[in-house]
Amino acid sequence: MDRLTPGVIAFVLAYFLDFLLGDPPRFPHPVRILGALITLLEKSARRLFISQPVLKTAGLILVVIAAGGSTCLPG
Repeated sequence: MDRLTPGVIAFVLAYFLDFLLGDPPRFPHPVRILGALITLLEKSARRLFISQPVLKTAGLILVVIAAGGSTCLPG
């Protein structure tokens, strides 16, 4: 339980700081960049594929690209 407390405190503090300060309006925030990438990939997939099973596969690939890319890039 004692090991959890600093993490919980940091999470709550970060949450409230983000709520109060928000994102800098002119700074390209990584979350906004990732959102734009996901939007672009989703629109492309919906244009290219019509059938539901293929769209589901494309969605799975989109998740792997977005989650994998956002995990690998910072490191």
